[in-house]
Amino acid sequence: MSERDVCDLWWEWAEKPIDSYLTIPAEIHNPIMALSPEDRQDREKVNESVRKYRAEGPPARTRTKKPPLGEISNGSCTQCTRPTKACGRCAPG
Repeated sequence: MSERDVCDLWWEWAEKPIDSYLTIPAEIHNPIMALSPEDRQDREKVNESVRKYRAEGPPARTRTKKPPLGEISNGSCTQCTRPTKACGRCAPG
């Protein structure tokens, strides 16, 4: 029997029965799910995407910073809509 590669693991997981508890690591799932459905059919592209993910790590997250509690993103107090620094009643400062 030949050695199984990442593509074999992926397809074993993808075609598992609905009641199966079979899992795969995120380092396999994430890069393959980033491929188009057509590219997931290509063994070389699947294996290369996982190799690249393992070498480079996950992509940087691009989340925006949430405003501080009691402050709307425009700098106003959430309770009285006055600028946060001018509002001594609703927000300290």
